[in-house]
Amino acid sequence: MSFPRDAVNFPLCLAPMVGLSHVALRATLRTYLPAGAKTLWPTEMLNSRRVPDQLVGQTPETAREDDEDGLVPQILGNEEGPIAATVALL
Repeated sequence: MSFPRDAVNFPLCLAPMVGLSHVALRATLRTYLPAGAKTLWPTEMLNSRRVPDQLVGQTPETAREDDEDGLVPQILGNEEGPIAATVALL
């Protein structure tokens, strides 16, 4: 996967942190960025065995704002089936 050259124009990236990389923190931090700033926003690690049984957006780990760009899901897993199911949902 590749990103367009203009997908990121601001040198800031939130580290994926358990319990902190949720939509509320991402939204708060975006208010401090300059107008027009674009960066990547990783989620905390998403367990590929749990996500397929969840409603995406109904858990703190998978919630996102409607206008949220640059979200990068971090998928944790080592089995192809659950990883593929997680990717399909996200």
